[in-house]
Amino acid sequence: MPLTNPPFSVELDNDTKKTVIKDFMFGDKKNSENLFIERWYQLLRENGRFAAVLPESVFDTTENKYIRLFLFKYFKIKAVVSLPQVTFEPYTSTKTSILFAQKKTKAEVNLWNEIWAEVSKEYATLKTRVENLMAVHCGKKKKSALPSIKNLTVDEERDILNKMLKNHLIYNDDTLSNDDLITKYFDDLTDLCKYDKDTQDIFGFVNTWWVFGEVSAKLNYDIFMAEADNVGYKRTKRGEKPMPNDLYRTKDNEICIDDGIETTILDLMRKISWE
Repeated sequence: MPLTNPPFSVELDNDTKKTVIKDFMFGDKKNSENLFIERWYQLLRENGRFAAVLPESVFDTTENKYIRLFLFKYFKIKAVVSLPQVTFEPYTSTKTSILFAQKKTKAEVNLWNEIWAEVSKEYATLKTRVENLMAVHCGKKKKSALPSIKNLTVDEERDILNKMLKNHLIYNDDTLSNDDLITKYFDDLTDLCKYDKDTQDIFGFVNTWWVFGEVSAKLNYDIFMAEADNVGYKRTKRGEKPMPNDLYRTKDNEICIDDGIETTILDLMRKISWE
């Protein structure tokens, strides 16, 4: 398994920019580390593995949504290990994580595409109905004039609203009327009915996170997650200070392997199943 640490946020020269736009799906994006994720997919064989140190922003920011979708579509994510802020100090204070992943087979990518297309159609129908329910709620349209909802019962309307708001509802929302529910979540419903412009060329005219939530539920699998507080050292400008190590154990300067003790992240990661 190759271990890599690509350069973060490198500004490309104009000639290189012209090249990557031709050779990479997301060559027009500004985050250079994400180009390496695409490159690993290009280079690896089916079921090939990689481990990479990446900025934590890859995993939790809106601007990197597209590359997370790429990762889930084309790779089986096996583990994400979050490293402490001090890992690469004093050279950089960028918070990082180690991603462990395995390239999907062609059949697995085709399955993803089939499910994504199926859920996208479901979203399109749901979006139309939700927008019409909101229009009726606001007095802009009459229900009897809207074929997609005119024959729906109150309970069926509620099922549609609940489906769209699946990640927003709280425990006492079931006591609200449909109109009150729309009022409470009007802004959220409006956002959920918007297409994601930054991903539409690759993932279609959908709200990608709504669709992704449905797809990931159908393709559910375990991902090992861990956070290390210490990595064995702390560097300063004056030198390196020894610290505890949450990543792995050593004995006589050798990494301890398969000795039956499970106290570090590496010990637990040995249980991960790789195809």
